[in-house]
Amino acid sequence: MRGREKFDVVIAGASFAGLAVASRLKGKVLLIDRKDIGSLPTSACVTSLSLIKEGSCERSVLQVVDKVKFSTPHGTISFKPITPLATFDYRAFCRCLSPSAEFRKENVVAFDGNELETNGARYSARIFVDCTGWRARLASLLDGGFLDHCKLGFGLETEVDYKADSAHFLWDPEIIRRGYAWIFPKGEKAGFGLGSYGGKTDLLPRLRKLVTGYGLEVGKIRGGFMPCGLRSPVLQKLFLVGDSAGQILPLTGEGIRQSIYFGERCGEIIQRIIDGEVHLEKGLKDYELLVGRHRGVYRFFERLQGLWPRIPTWGVQLVAHLLAKEPLCRLAQENYLRWPFENAQVFS
Repeated sequence: MRGREKFDVVIAGASFAGLAVASRLKGKVLLIDRKDIGSLPTSACVTSLSLIKEGSCERSVLQVVDKVKFSTPHGTISFKPITPLATFDYRAFCRCLSPSAEFRKENVVAFDGNELETNGARYSARIFVDCTGWRARLASLLDGGFLDHCKLGFGLETEVDYKADSAHFLWDPEIIRRGYAWIFPKGEKAGFGLGSYGGKTDLLPRLRKLVTGYGLEVGKIRGGFMPCGLRSPVLQKLFLVGDSAGQILPLTGEGIRQSIYFGERCGEIIQRIIDGEVHLEKGLKDYELLVGRHRGVYRFFERLQGLWPRIPTWGVQLVAHLLAKEPLCRLAQENYLRWPFENAQVFS
């Protein structure tokens, strides 16, 4: 093991959130992860095409999608998104986002708030950032009760040879209860997946049922837990971003836009601390207030996530039918896509 090293900022976790934080930083910054950047997909890898273009990551795009389908046992509804979606290659996207910060592949061993120990070295820093995903590794080492295991969803996905022209969401208790299924086109392949609101992990039989229903066989499996609800974005002197802070949106399970948005804002606040414009305590408070302004939105979607599975499937079909009609369809999409890029306390 190397001796103790000092940095301005140490970021644990090098997926969307960690890369977004690092992209806004100048100085002596270290980014660590247990895997090489982009080597372990942590997402279904679909987001708005505009977000990909804003990051100049067009070369990561697998397929542009300008049609969305939503199915229940009572039928299928189609609509055109006001901004195209795109599926992307995780490795290419992460490498496109990769900042100039130094990167080391190491596992976190211990953390006391002032010093971080990995299997390779010990690090001290003015600022630490936890972007380690749902486990919130640094926060959990500081506070053993930080994780609320009752607020975890779970997703499972496989990629198979299948060509499609739309992003397809399925709400069917025969496939999965208290959750939903999806089919995302990726060129010559497609991602078939299931998301469970209740955190059920035994989804493989149900995923196999979904896939075989299309005359296909399950391929390589990937999956993981998803926080369902905001956690504290700061803990003592630690910043938390992305899944570590529970910034995945309940009900829809969307987390890429949120991780990048909050990551970039967190990085900008941290840079002000590095530059001496604000003290650490003020920066922590500013970030906590920033996230807090969106808490009403998260509560709203948490309530919807709890309510949605209780609605009969014919009721879900009716709501979807109404939302697919203009001008309500455009209005709903505009409001959804505008968040979190506007800080209004809507739904509070």
